[in-house]
Amino acid sequence: MSYLSMLLDTDTTIDKNSQPAIKKDYDTEIAENIKQSEELRRNINLHNGNNTAELLEMTLKCISLMTGDTVFYSQNIKKLNNRS
Repeated sequence: MSYLSMLLDTDTTIDKNSQPAIKKDYDTEIAENIKQSEELRRNINLHNGNNTAELLEMTLKCISLMTGDTVFYSQNIKKLNNRS
């Protein structure tokens, strides 16, 4: 369960003993998102532009990773797939 999910889960209480471990998990999640978004940004910059749907998908994923908003990606990728 991600740190953000734990904060939003009203049935979950976070005791003081588990906070350092949760923070470490959150920091690890953020670091991985940054790494993935940097790779996507590089691929977006190198993209030749022939496949705009692929470019848009990479861009949506990059924004989602940078903001931590997975719903943004899933909602917009559905819209993209419905247009195809």
